[in-house]
This record gives sequence, C-alpha cells and structure tokens, in this order.
Amino acid sequence: MAILVSTVRTNILFYVSVKYMICVKRSKYGLLQALQSSLAKQKKAQVVTEFKHSVVAHKWRARVQHKIPVIDSHWTSIINDIAYTYGSKD
Repeated sequence: MAILVSTVRTNILFYVSVKYMICVKRSKYGLLQALQSSLAKQKKAQVVTEFKHSVVAHKWRARVQHKIPVIDSHWTSIINDIAYTYGSKD
C-alpha cells in the first residue's frame, strides 16, 4: 500500500510539474510575443517622433536662415560704428 501511494504521489507530482512547465513555457512565449510587439510599437513611435522633430528643426532652420540678412560691408561698417561708439573707453 505504501509503495502504491508513493508511486501515485510521484506520478501526480510529475504530472503537475509537467503541466506547470508547459504553462510556464506558454506564458513565457506569450510574454515574449507581447514584449516583441511592444518594442516594435515603441520603436515605431520613436521613429515617428524623431521624424517630427527633424521636420520642425528643418522648418526652424529655414525660417532663421531666411530672416538673418547676409552681413556685407554695409552691415560690417554699421557694427563697427556701434562698437566704436558704445565700446569701452580706454
């Protein structure tokens, strides 16, 4: 009787451990799939964000370059006059 109970207990433990391992393996696979899809979504969102930032930076650069006049000799003389007039008096 003791051998029978021991054998049944061992079989039950083996069955439970196998079922547990299968369950864990499935949950790990499901977790892995969820993680991969999550990373793909995050990567896509990051790429979209970087693209939007580059578009904004491009527009900003174009605006700034359009508004800043080219410094030629006329502007250089004005800047020098201002520097001379308001510069430090030694």
